[in-house]
Amino acid sequence: MSALDAKIKFNIEAAEHELFRDENIRRKRRDSRARTLTILAVTGVVVYFICLFLPDNITVNAWQHNLAWYFEMTQKNISVFFNTLAGREVSSTRWHISQYIIVALVGAALSVNGAVYQGAFRNALASPTTLGVQTGGVLGGTIYVLFVYREPEMNAITYALEEARNRSLFERFGQAFFIMAGCFLMVAFVLFVARRMSGGGRLSSIGLILSGLVFGGAAGSALGLIQYYLLMNDPEGSRTYALRYMMMGTFDYVFTPLHLLLIGAPIVVCIAIVMLLRRKLNLLAFGEDEARTMGINVDVIRRIAIGVSTVLTAVIISFCGMIGFIGFMVPHVARRMVGPDFNYLIPGSALLGALIMMVVFHVGRAFGLASTIGLMTSLVGGSIFMVILVYYRRRGHADWA
Repeated sequence: MSALDAKIKFNIEAAEHELFRDENIRRKRRDSRARTLTILAVTGVVVYFICLFLPDNITVNAWQHNLAWYFEMTQKNISVFFNTLAGREVSSTRWHISQYIIVALVGAALSVNGAVYQGAFRNALASPTTLGVQTGGVLGGTIYVLFVYREPEMNAITYALEEARNRSLFERFGQAFFIMAGCFLMVAFVLFVARRMSGGGRLSSIGLILSGLVFGGAAGSALGLIQYYLLMNDPEGSRTYALRYMMMGTFDYVFTPLHLLLIGAPIVVCIAIVMLLRRKLNLLAFGEDEARTMGINVDVIRRIAIGVSTVLTAVIISFCGMIGFIGFMVPHVARRMVGPDFNYLIPGSALLGALIMMVVFHVGRAFGLASTIGLMTSLVGGSIFMVILVYYRRRGHADWA
């Protein structure tokens, strides 16, 4: 064998070795990501049952509580849970079963929403507030509270049950209709202005984000003025409380199987649509021009992403009010756990968001703060995100955050 043939053979063997080594690395990464998703799913199921079984009223007569009391209450909750499933007992546990599923679905929807926005606009700061979707929805709900809302003549739980049984469709879901209309009108207006800014050409990410921030800020100012007016003129009125709960976020009024259907069905459908778009979102990560050269219609994909995210945001605000920071924080954390590939990032964000939301909600119930869940998610999420940010920056991961 000549020296040239030996050199060619050596280069071929080196290339094959490098190829197989890269393939082994990719396979190990795939296995690691799949294992992470499995761990998140199992942990989510375990946390769901822990939240159902652990006592959630520890602030009531807290001075009387001890370790034996916690074991006794946990055993009682487990017994009531299985009796409820068997139909031998009717208790509030049946509402908690639906409510915690709703909490998990909302956390998943918010996280997927944030991941879609960050991927579609290639912006780490993108979230449902970027295009003014949240403020538009809350503005629509505020209009309903001011002009249509009827003061309940009973406590919150009885009123919610009464709404689910004896009232017309508009009386039950009128506020939800106004909130959805506000979300879609705001998005339509932002898209129109962004299109005009680009001279009728293709939509620009910078134009969309700037338009959304400007009009979202204007809508937020209008909301502040309305809230100030109500607090000054009717501080103890039902309209003031309704607006306050919508601004702070709450799961107090979503606990029946009907609520689970109305919230869960659109969330599951929208997440399924996002999963179908995950490969195209991966191509968008290379940039708009590169995606177009690969045959991707960027404007269509971006419009679909905006439409799906708007539906998710509208559904959440309609039933639960504004819940902040989950949609911004969780995709960043999930990206560190499973990588930027949307094949893993979408399910990873959904599972992690559901897990965090259930934990925060249960802690809120335990300390009597469940009616301000939006404030709790912002506080807890902001603290966790700051710790993670400082940790990775100090370790030299300057490409993240």
